[in-house]
Amino acid sequence: MNKALAIFIIKSSIFLILSCKKNNTCTFSSAELNISFIINEEIPKNSYITIDNRKFVFTTDIKLINNQHMIPSDKFIIHKKGGEKPIIEKNSNIYIGISLWEKLKKQNEYILISPSMLLTKGALKIKRKDNKEITISIPCELKKNLVIQTKALN
Repeated sequence: MNKALAIFIIKSSIFLILSCKKNNTCTFSSAELNISFIINEEIPKNSYITIDNRKFVFTTDIKLINNQHMIPSDKFIIHKKGGEKPIIEKNSNIYIGISLWEKLKKQNEYILISPSMLLTKGALKIKRKDNKEITISIPCELKKNLVIQTKALN
């Protein structure tokens, strides 16, 4: 591994660890963000991602997905009438990533740097059109479902 890359990964990891505050929220800023969704564990209920003061809440309710502030969780729960057992449909990391990008794209403030990463891995690599830093906040418990890599301003 390249020495500069190793140092970057270590600094990013330390920054993410140090960014966890008493209110159990991890916040950091970067000129460029790479957000990868990992669906090994259930996304905790009421989890969210805040990007530049815009809060996106994970939902398991398929009826709410068109709301501008909702993004799909690791699964949808489709409730049947008459008290029958609900249907649970698992979501892919690609679907979650694309859904978040569609919401961000409507803001007309962000550039998708690597569309191929989004379509193949569900990883969002973005930067602001005005080249300002992006600030992101998540509940610290969501770190097991997200990998967030940062790149400093040049």
